[in-house]
Amino acid sequence: MEESNEKSRMEETKKRGRSVIVSLDGSEASDAVLDWSISQILEKEDELTLMHAVEYGMVNRASFSSGVAVLAGLNETVKKNAKTRGEKYLQKMSKRAESQGMKPHALQLILAPPTVPLKMSVSQYIEEEKPDLLICGSRGMGALGRAFLGSTSDYLVHNSSCTVIIAKDSHVSTKPPAQLKEGTKDENKKDENEIETSSENLESETKRSVAVSVDGSQMSEDVVDWCVTNVFRKGDEVVYVHAAEYGVTHYAGMGGTAFIVNVNSQLRDHAAKRGTKLLQHIAARSTKKGFKPSALKLLMAPLGLSSKATLCDFADDCNPSLFICGSRGLSAIGRAFVGSTSDYLMHNAKCPVMIVKTPGKEEKNESAVDTPNAEVTSL
Repeated sequence: MEESNEKSRMEETKKRGRSVIVSLDGSEASDAVLDWSISQILEKEDELTLMHAVEYGMVNRASFSSGVAVLAGLNETVKKNAKTRGEKYLQKMSKRAESQGMKPHALQLILAPPTVPLKMSVSQYIEEEKPDLLICGSRGMGALGRAFLGSTSDYLVHNSSCTVIIAKDSHVSTKPPAQLKEGTKDENKKDENEIETSSENLESETKRSVAVSVDGSQMSEDVVDWCVTNVFRKGDEVVYVHAAEYGVTHYAGMGGTAFIVNVNSQLRDHAAKRGTKLLQHIAARSTKKGFKPSALKLLMAPLGLSSKATLCDFADDCNPSLFICGSRGLSAIGRAFVGSTSDYLMHNAKCPVMIVKTPGKEEKNESAVDTPNAEVTSL
């Protein structure tokens, strides 16, 4: 009876399409992010938007006596050329998606004003669109670099109110789409035939391993609820994981070393019991909501290692298709010198990381200040 209820809930969930934006930057790695998104994340019912943002340089000073009119004409030409290149790129990526059975719902080109950083223009667009999910790649950066300069993906994670997936290079491939098999006799098939062939790949659900971090907070329960509705697929191997830290005493008092060992053992046992109870509670909640997990994993953070580092080691060892966690929000300086678990995993885990933003948990959007609006073109 329980399995029947779970199946019906999952089927009902799959009928509801999500609004998903895939951010593309024109690089080969970005092509791979799109392929990975179609294979691992997107569903047939989803409304997929391909978004590409471009900056265009402006000529600020004329080196000849032609005056302001010529200067304005040069700048308009620069902008027009950037727009033409962006449109061609989005059309190419749309065909790439269609060849894999996923026809985009929309193509959006963002022309960022020269006076505003590209990442702020993109963030502003995301907040206006309010998608269920944003997917982007990551180029990596040091902690101080992220705090004072920052990559686009890092900025979007901390300034977007929607859930964000950071696809990692180790899990995406720069090879041509999988459906374009080598050794095909007819190398000149029509586009519609390619789409028909590849749509079979989209139909056959890819089996995924998904790890979800839970910490006992209301936020982590909200994350589980959101994942049951919006992420999990039938056949997924889902493991809920909790990393427990426990205090260690170094003061022996009158009891000597034996006293320290005994107290520390009790602290560890107490933390383990709390962690086990938490995981059982989360598993029961998930099953009731419609998805029964494949496993529960309790991690005891070794002495001197934080829970976030322990989770990262686990992610690297088990190498899941997707690692999911919530976000509690920290300032840029806080992220650089202290850091949240989600921020740490985003920058250090080798696997793709999904950072879920549940209602009421949005971080402050730094791009919400008065800035010139980017020009958005729908193709």
